[in-house]
Amino acid sequence: MRRWGLAYLGRSTFPKNLSEFELQRAFTFTHRERRDIRKAFRVRYRLAAALQLGFLRLSGKSLASIAYVPTLVLHHLGRQFRGPVPDLATLRALYRRRPTRFEHYRWALEYSGLMKLDGRGAANLQQELRRRTHATLARPRLEQHAREWLHNHFYLIPHPRRITRWLRLIIRSVEADDYRELQRRTRSGEPQTVVTALLGPRSGGSATALD
Repeated sequence: MRRWGLAYLGRSTFPKNLSEFELQRAFTFTHRERRDIRKAFRVRYRLAAALQLGFLRLSGKSLASIAYVPTLVLHHLGRQFRGPVPDLATLRALYRRRPTRFEHYRWALEYSGLMKLDGRGAANLQQELRRRTHATLARPRLEQHAREWLHNHFYLIPHPRRITRWLRLIIRSVEADDYRELQRRTRSGEPQTVVTALLGPRSGGSATALD
C-alpha cells in the first residue's frame, strides 16, 4: 500500500494543496507510459487522458467531470506531452464529446489495472469489514479501512454512499448479534459471570462486548 496517498483514497476532486512529491508520484509518467499515451491518443487528448490516469493513481476513483484541475497539474502534464495547456480547465472542458471522455476513462481504468467492484469483490469486502468490527465500530475508521482494502485489491473505489450503506447494515447486524449473545449469557449465568462476559474480548478481536 502506498502510504503517501491514504488521505486521497476515494476522492473525486483535487485536494486544495497538492504537494510536489504527490505531483511527481501520481502525475509523472515513465518514458514507456508517455509512449503508450502518445500511441493511443491524438495530440489534443493526450493531456486529458494522462490526467484521468494520474487521478486514478492518486485517489483510486474517477475525477469528477466538473471539478477544476489545478494549474500546477495542467502545466506539469503539458511539459511531459508538449501539447496545448489551458490555464483553467475541468475534465469535461477538455473533451468535445462526452463519449470520448468515457472511452478514455475506460482506457485509463484498464491501463492502471483497476477493476470495477463486482459481486464477489463486494461480498469479500463486507466480510472483511465485519471481521474488522472486532477491533472497532467507529464508522470513519471502518470507511478508511474499506478504501484501503479496495485499493490493495485493485478495485475502483465506489461512491462513499455505497460504502456507508454497507457499514450501516454490518454494524446493525453486529450489534444485534452481540445483543442476542448478551441475552443468552444473562439467562444462563450469575451476575458476576455476566459482568465478566461483558468485560471480556469478543471472539476474534480485542473489543469487549460492552464496547
